[in-house]
Amino acid sequence: MMSTTVHFRSHGEHQSLTSVAIEALNVIPNFFASLQKAMEASRDFERLSHLTDPELEARGLSREGVTQYITAKYFTD
Repeated sequence: MMSTTVHFRSHGEHQSLTSVAIEALNVIPNFFASLQKAMEASRDFERLSHLTDPELEARGLSREGVTQYITAKYFTD
């Protein structure tokens, strides 16, 4: 699972509004990449959950193992 780290600066450390805006804008691509990954995982899980047990077995999966498979495929770094 992805996480976001927030860094708090001490009162003695000042940044310009521009540098704060640039830092904020740098977070946006990570957010959309995480969102895309979550949507792909959701679609993959949905597709696999509709397969029969023999179809899952042919793919080397079990009904109980689908969640672990999705987690490992999409959320393990």
